[in-house]
Amino acid sequence: MIIYLGLLFGCLGVYWTYVKLSSYNNKLIPKIPKKFNLNNFRVCFKELSKWLIYAGEYSNDVGCVSKFNYGPVVVYVVSNPEDASTVLTRCTSKSFVYDLIKPYVGSQLIASDYPVWKRNRRLLDLAFKQNILNGYVAMFNKRADALVIDMSKEINKEVDFTHLFSRYLLGTACYTTLGVNVNDQEVSIDSYLKSVDKLIKIMLNRFVQPWLLLDFVFKFSELKKEQDVALEIVQNFSEEVIRKKKMQFALNSDNPGDVDEDNAESLLDILIKNRNEDEISDRNMREIVDNVILAAYDSNVYMMLYILVCIGSYPEVQKKVYDEVISVTGQTDRDITHEDLPKLVYLEAVVKEAIRLYPAGPIVGRVTTFDTQLKEYVLPAGCQVIVHLGAINRNKEHWGQDADDFRPERWFDSLPKHPAAFSSFSPGRRSCIGKSYSIMLLKTMAVKIIKKFNISSDDKKLDFEFGLFLKPIAGHHIKLELR
Repeated sequence: MIIYLGLLFGCLGVYWTYVKLSSYNNKLIPKIPKKFNLNNFRVCFKELSKWLIYAGEYSNDVGCVSKFNYGPVVVYVVSNPEDASTVLTRCTSKSFVYDLIKPYVGSQLIASDYPVWKRNRRLLDLAFKQNILNGYVAMFNKRADALVIDMSKEINKEVDFTHLFSRYLLGTACYTTLGVNVNDQEVSIDSYLKSVDKLIKIMLNRFVQPWLLLDFVFKFSELKKEQDVALEIVQNFSEEVIRKKKMQFALNSDNPGDVDEDNAESLLDILIKNRNEDEISDRNMREIVDNVILAAYDSNVYMMLYILVCIGSYPEVQKKVYDEVISVTGQTDRDITHEDLPKLVYLEAVVKEAIRLYPAGPIVGRVTTFDTQLKEYVLPAGCQVIVHLGAINRNKEHWGQDADDFRPERWFDSLPKHPAAFSSFSPGRRSCIGKSYSIMLLKTMAVKIIKKFNISSDDKKLDFEFGLFLKPIAGHHIKLELR
């Protein structure tokens, strides 16, 4: 053990010297005040979310580039769209932090190297074509109708709908993108959701207790035992999804998949068809499924909550949304069609404004693979960079002095010229492929909910916890009244 620790501290010393020398020319970059520094790990664990919000605000205040120390490592924070585009386009290697979630999501998408991501992105592109997304709207309607029935049981009281939304959106994600009904899974949806939450908390524990970053230390910890139990549940869930799809595929290879409008193929259909050509192993397939499930349900849960909180906090906005919905769909309970969705322009502005202020994934991490020229600084090769999407979305140089205010009308004004000014779905080469899927799903759900209920909430009470996503822990309760 002493030898291992000696090697560890020796390597850290060399790396610390390298980073210090490499960043010599960047001493002018403002450093985030020490009291918020991640060197204070105990404070960081309790206040990580507040610190991340502060780091973005501080970066915006000092010119959109700042830095802090994570132990001996200098980490740069970027919060303007120009520099963010540079980093996210030129630097495709993920930060070391993504290694912490590899036990859960593997090395195929979110935490993959760029060549692997590029291969799998090609397959994902086939599953997220617009005609296929249009075919999902019928299922969006069906799931939203069932959700509204359950929400109707919670009238005239403040309710946290996080768990209910999680159950419905997990099922929706699996039925649409994977083509499998998971309501009768041997591993229950509730067990899966609890295990995912456990894995994310373990990841955070390792981040704020850096000795647990060392695998030979972590493997002897209680957290490792908890991780193994949670991983078994999550992986069994995904493997059962794949088994079901393989059975469907074998029984009906001429027309695979549960979603058949426009002859749509699910992502799993495409993976199964291409597994030999693209050398996709069963493990790789499971890891891709884990990534897709996580991205397709978890982020949408929080975005839906933020959208409803914002609608419920501004009665004049709620009235405009309701009036537009009625003008497009009428007073009946008919389903939304994919032709209806583009007509709901004010609702789309509300959706985008809510997720501009409260992006589900507010930061992404990269490593510079070579010296990278920003607007005012050069980041040396090999350094860690946080691109603060949340701060970019509130950058007053691009969004105006009211950037912190919820104002859907801004989407009809002169919008920022830089395309990365709205970064909720991450700009750059590894941008989120599910943007259109999410917008269509969220608008369909919002229509069904707003036609049924008057919503009351207060966005001024929102408070957050950071995991993989920006999770509301207070102020997100919603009160419903039947219309």
